[in-house]
Amino acid sequence: MYQVNSPRIAHETLDGETIVIDTQTGFYYTLDGHAATIWQALAGGVSSTEVIGAYVQAGLFQEEAIREFIDRLLAAELLLKSENAMGHKAFSLPALPLETPRILTLKTHSDLQELIELDPIHEVDPTQGWPMKSASDQ
Repeated sequence: MYQVNSPRIAHETLDGETIVIDTQTGFYYTLDGHAATIWQALAGGVSSTEVIGAYVQAGLFQEEAIREFIDRLLAAELLLKSENAMGHKAFSLPALPLETPRILTLKTHSDLQELIELDPIHEVDPTQGWPMKSASDQ
């Protein structure tokens, strides 16, 4: 079982694309198609055994390809191994369009790294608030 590396990692799925933000490194990741489906399942508490079994049975992926993808999620510290399994959750493949690529891609983006790493909460002066007015504005 796995769990999202919270609170460091924030994620959201919109229109079939999952965006995962690492608030510590400033990187964000995008997953779509089967990669997004696998992320949602693992983040939702489905065991890797269930996910792998469904994909292998459907003939969409070899077990090794899914394990390598999960290893990339672990290496990026987006998911953590969890000893606290919350029980058995069943998994079935969603109906994805036939043209959905059979690749498991974790795209890494750093173009917003400085913005994501910016943490104005820690730069707040309790007596003046944030943002503080410059000396010329006062």
